[in-house]
Amino acid sequence: MCESTALKGETIILTGIPKSDEPERLVRQYGGEPVSFPLIRVQERADEDLQFIHRLNEYDWLIFTSQNGVKYFGQKLVRFNIAVNDVNHPKIAAVGSETEKALKEIGFQVHFKPSVFSADRFVVEFPDLADAGERCLFLRGSLAKETIKEGLINEVDEWTVYETVTDSEGPKKLIEFLAHTPKCTITFSSPSCVEVFVTEVIPHIVLEGYTIAAIGHVTEDALLTAGLPVHVKPEKYTMTSMIEKIAKLKGDSK
Repeated sequence: MCESTALKGETIILTGIPKSDEPERLVRQYGGEPVSFPLIRVQERADEDLQFIHRLNEYDWLIFTSQNGVKYFGQKLVRFNIAVNDVNHPKIAAVGSETEKALKEIGFQVHFKPSVFSADRFVVEFPDLADAGERCLFLRGSLAKETIKEGLINEVDEWTVYETVTDSEGPKKLIEFLAHTPKCTITFSSPSCVEVFVTEVIPHIVLEGYTIAAIGHVTEDALLTAGLPVHVKPEKYTMTSMIEKIAKLKGDSK
């Protein structure tokens, strides 16, 4: 456990889409100042709904890799007047504890979760539980990679339930903020945030003296590919773990 003053005098910038107030609460708990500048936003996609919404029980597994996928799936069930109990055949697979939590909140039990919260680990461990002949439906975002579809020998259909777009105000506000706030910590929770940061923000700032934190090796790879350093990456791919690790780094350096 870090000291309660580990982040005293530190500003922690959150670039992802806020899913709860827990990261900001934790930063303040350690004496830091959280600031949120979402670089991306998500919105529901409905163009494939009729193709899949009434066929859910044809699948053996529904696969979710994000809270957003769960959120928009839940909204579709409500819109089409489908109760959770009506989706009674497929088992549920989730990547990540937060995705699992979101599924439980709308009434679904999770039958499989990989030991590491990443799609590439999912495709390694999933065959230990699922038969090769079982059909899967991956409820994905528009920017999801082909890791699950190409990495499993199972038949995998993909239903894009939401899309990710650049936030119209976040990059501008972050540029203005960084102009007056040197040497803070910038956190990234997805490659999408990294892409927007690189294309929309970096050309307008001098990136020196900042601490950069990333959740997950895919986000880390995106930063490194862009030529940016990664100073903090937690072993557990959650916002809470990232804040904890930032607090430890900053606390140890004082």
